[in-house]
Amino acid sequence: MNNHKGPSSGTSIQSVDRALVILDLLQNNPEGLGVTELANRLDVAKSTVHRLLMSLQKKKYVVKTGTSIYWA
Repeated sequence: MNNHKGPSSGTSIQSVDRALVILDLLQNNPEGLGVTELANRLDVAKSTVHRLLMSLQKKKYVVKTGTSIYWA
């Protein structure tokens, strides 16, 4: 039996969804946003945002300058 659920099944991966929201927020805020602001907008812990940002930064989707994060 195939238990694979494709995009049409209505399921999603929460961390991927959150990372995409972060990218959208950063794209719409060219002045950059801080971890606290992103956490507030996503209604999640700062540690969660930090982990997501570290993954995005490692893959060069975002850049950190001082206390702000920017779309790369």
